[in-house]
Amino acid sequence: MKRKGHQNEPINLFQQALALERRAAAHFPAEPSAEPTRSILYRSAASLAFHANDFRNAYLLAKQGLNGFPPPEIETELIELYEQVSSHLGKVPSRRQKGKRGKKNGSGINKALYSKRKHKGRKKIGNSIVREL
Repeated sequence: MKRKGHQNEPINLFQQALALERRAAAHFPAEPSAEPTRSILYRSAASLAFHANDFRNAYLLAKQGLNGFPPPEIETELIELYEQVSSHLGKVPSRRQKGKRGKKNGSGINKALYSKRKHKGRKKIGNSIVREL
């Protein structure tokens, strides 16, 4: 049972932690030498924003994390968070939603979201280019 007046306390704590995590992540450039620290900080900040019901910032922070050179396991988590937040914002279907023809997307990833680029072994998510899984 929550005490009266403390109902928003968890959200406020998530927001405070988000501000600190975002500030820490911003100190790292999108360069391979900054990984995995940079992508872990962005994943954490995006997750905190999501839990604070700040879906717009969660979406942007997940994209920023994918803009760098995250290790494969962190990249997978960022993509999953990106898709989860996108479905809350109504931007793309989630992995569990069906495609246009009523069939589940084979990879579980919205095909319109990803397009192959000239960069070998890379793909595009929104305006971000990331390594293929």
